[in-house]
Amino acid sequence: MDIQLFWKFSGLVLSGKNSVRYSEIRTKVPEFFYYKPSVHITQKLVKNNREAESESIGVGNESVVFNCEVETKALANIHSLPDEPYMSSDVDNLQSISFTLMSIKPKYGIEQTGADTWPKVGGRLNDEEDFGKQFKKKLATEEVLIGKAKELPNDDKKIAYLFNEVKNTLKWNGVDRWYTNDGVVKAWTNKSGNSTEINLILYRLLKQAGVKAYPMVVSTRDHGKVNPFNPLLGQFNRAVVYIPVDSTKHYVLDATSKYNLYNEIPDNLLNSSGLYIDKEMERYDLIFLKNDAPVRQMVYTKAEVKPDGKMTGVTQISSFSYNKINRTSKYKGDGEEKFIEYLRNNDNNLKITALKCENADADSLPRLYKI
Repeated sequence: MDIQLFWKFSGLVLSGKNSVRYSEIRTKVPEFFYYKPSVHITQKLVKNNREAESESIGVGNESVVFNCEVETKALANIHSLPDEPYMSSDVDNLQSISFTLMSIKPKYGIEQTGADTWPKVGGRLNDEEDFGKQFKKKLATEEVLIGKAKELPNDDKKIAYLFNEVKNTLKWNGVDRWYTNDGVVKAWTNKSGNSTEINLILYRLLKQAGVKAYPMVVSTRDHGKVNPFNPLLGQFNRAVVYIPVDSTKHYVLDATSKYNLYNEIPDNLLNSSGLYIDKEMERYDLIFLKNDAPVRQMVYTKAEVKPDGKMTGVTQISSFSYNKINRTSKYKGDGEEKFIEYLRNNDNNLKITALKCENADADSLPRLYKI
């Protein structure tokens, strides 16, 4: 594979689900460009050559001669990457080489540097038409929702109200981008949009309702973990809303899923970093997203053993946090009959005669299943 590295980011994956006998990348970079390589390789390179070549390009009536650095790297007999329990994502484990354009220094001209720090990345987001400039876009009839939110007694109730309104009104189209495609106004009108459009709408409504909220860009688990030492906007694929509650607590809101909770960081964002944007203070900080609280599930059973050895009674299951999210999704997605089979866990000795569910829409309460 021969890749001419000029203006755009480029990369090569050297292993995948199937084993690979041989994979090679050849890069040719003019002396005007500086690309920072990010190397994630565990095997020994079978080819690692570097040489210089001269090139020329016509500029007007003249020909400009410049040098290029040519590198060739290769791996052989690359092992496949099978799925394993508890692995984060394929992207984090693939052997790969990627390149980030850091600066351009023309032969005649001023050196230009790219977004080589997180504050610069955040500043660029602020200036993007498809991100920062969306913040001021007014939404049709937004005053109704904002007015209702302002009447609520505290921030938590405002957050819960607007979060549920957005996630239940807008449909995620399945597209993940750190930027908007059609813009927040069109997404609001069509009641559908990509992940960033939906969450920037939520951010605007919260901000207008007086909640101290900030947009944040994140990387979902399938997209791979964010490398905090490699400032690069391409590491992110979704925007969410970041709300610092106090010095020890914060919310990360993602309204793309109907089952997400406002007070739980979505599990597909955990153990990676998010970059939040404080436009007013010009602050752009990287936050590691984690959840130290234990995820609980409580089961209470009151039963009687009959003389014939059979046991009858009632059971209450209280599902908290991610257990609540996962079980609510399963119940609403599969239906009650299949959910009962799931609770039985293929045990033919167990019979469930009735099921009652409570607290499905109360984010601050556990999901209750009474059997």
